[in-house]
Amino acid sequence: STPIIDDGNIEGAVVTFRDISERVRIENELRQAQKMEAIGTLAGGIAHDFNNILTSIIGYAELTMLDVDEDSETYKYLEEITGSGTRATELVHQILNFSRQTEQVQKPLKLQPLLKEALKLLRGPLPSTIEIKRNISVECRPVMADATQLHQVVMNLCTNAYHAMRDNGGVLDVSLKEIYAGPEVVVILPDLEIGSYAKLTVSDTGNGMTRETIERIFEPYFTTKKQAEGTGLGLATVHGIVKSHRGAINVESTPGEGSTFEVYLPLLLDHREDQPERIKSSKVLPNVSGRVLLVDDEEMIVQLEKKTLERIGCTVVAHTKSTDAFEEFYSNPDRFDIVVTDQTMPHLTGAELAKKIINIRPDIPVILCTGYSESIDELQAQAIGIKEYLLKPHGIGELGNTVSRIFEEDSRKFFTS
Repeated sequence: STPIIDDGNIEGAVVTFRDISERVRIENELRQAQKMEAIGTLAGGIAHDFNNILTSIIGYAELTMLDVDEDSETYKYLEEITGSGTRATELVHQILNFSRQTEQVQKPLKLQPLLKEALKLLRGPLPSTIEIKRNISVECRPVMADATQLHQVVMNLCTNAYHAMRDNGGVLDVSLKEIYAGPEVVVILPDLEIGSYAKLTVSDTGNGMTRETIERIFEPYFTTKKQAEGTGLGLATVHGIVKSHRGAINVESTPGEGSTFEVYLPLLLDHREDQPERIKSSKVLPNVSGRVLLVDDEEMIVQLEKKTLERIGCTVVAHTKSTDAFEEFYSNPDRFDIVVTDQTMPHLTGAELAKKIINIRPDIPVILCTGYSESIDELQAQAIGIKEYLLKPHGIGELGNTVSRIFEEDSRKFFTS
């Protein structure tokens, strides 16, 4: 507001109105981007430490399996440990992919294990006043999808259902089945074509929604939650993911009677699922003779990998400090046939150590292991001259076979059997 002054007297005012909706929207998007960046940084740190722990859990379980009768109960328990470790690894990758918003890759995917894992995660934080019911058809065929994105869809829909029931409790019902979408369905959901679909349904017995609310729930930043309880991005994200998978989502709700979300995803009708035999740990270790320089700043990882490499026949010199490892190599470069190093270490990272070693001996193969690193990926590692890029957590068989393969390819041929 600006006054209009005439001969010292205020005769009126000029009032200007400016629409700042666009600025507010951009500010909100920036805040959300900053949140995601912070989550990504936190997730990266957790992933590095957690993957080291998982490497130790899986590795020592597999080493123990080498000394246990495969028909014993103990062996079965150890298989469960390694299987759980593998699932935990996949969960860490999902967190990283979501927090970093990385490019997603669609592959043939069975929804049953994904739903089971998501509901297991939800059971913990949900209060006992909310009952979870599930009706998941084991006969439902795979879809072509990205596991991380569909996990996000399930978690968002179930979390919204929880918010609708948290005051008075209720029932969260999750179902999965195959359906054939005929003309009557396509009329309601024009994004679909006539054909076979996996139908995922998430229902709650909560507050329900009005027709006006239903028409807006997929808009970005629209939310019925209280301030600081939600960003309004959840259902917008769900809609975007479902559409990118050539699917559709339908919502039915009545105030006071709950809501139902139906997600339709095209079935992968001609997919033949491979059923690889489970590789027994006692069968995967090769017999190799070679001299290894091993470096990792985690003592438990160094000891595990040292035992693994010695088990397959290698002579191992191990260090927990990368600077000490380089001094050892520098003093006698021909003493070693291969270098196995972690990436994230103080003073010298694995990549920096590899560069210095390769500058002295360009022919020596280097295996770079990492639980999580933003600073170097597989292509960058290869550009440096690193032979293999190994993601943690890795099993003892993966490490042993990688070393064996390098020795087989090397002209010195240390492979003995």
